[in-house]
Parts: sequence; structure tokens; C-alpha cells
Amino acid sequence: MRGTIIAVYFLVSGLVSNGFGPVAVGLATDYLFKDNAAIGRSLSFVSFATGLPAAVLLISRLEVLPSEYRTRNMGRTGFDAGAGRINRCSLT
Repeated sequence: MRGTIIAVYFLVSGLVSNGFGPVAVGLATDYLFKDNAAIGRSLSFVSFATGLPAAVLLISRLEVLPSEYRTRNMGRTGFDAGAGRINRCSLT
């Protein structure tokens, strides 16, 4: 099940990035900068416009992630949830 979910994620991610990325750069070149030679600026703009929200979402999710690991892995051996590393002494 996990492999299927990962495969679907990569499929959707690839379709969205390959379908939306070039179109967004072309639209930014034509309508925002109104210059056919401004492809470099359009690439920078689209990268920044999509990268900034992605970075904000990633940083906001990283604050929640350790607490989820602590509650979900409470009582399990082999994984030290607080430090995020494998405890080699208790792997059984």
C-alpha cells in the first residue's frame, strides 16, 4: 500500500510540475514581463513564487512532525523518537 501511494504521489507531482511549470514560465514571460527575452526573469519569478510557499509549508510542518513521532512511537523499542535516531542497543 505504501508503495502505491508513493507511486501515485510521484505521478501526480510529475504531471503537475511538467504540465504547470512551462506554462507558468510562458505566461509570466508573455503577460507579466511582456518581453520574449525575459525568460530568465520568468524562470526566477516562477521558482520564487512556487518555492516560497513550499518552504513555508515545509517549515510549518517540521514543527509538528517531532511531536507526532513522539506520540505515535511511544513505547516502541529501536527508535529514539526524541532524538530521531535508531537506538542500536534495543533492536529486537
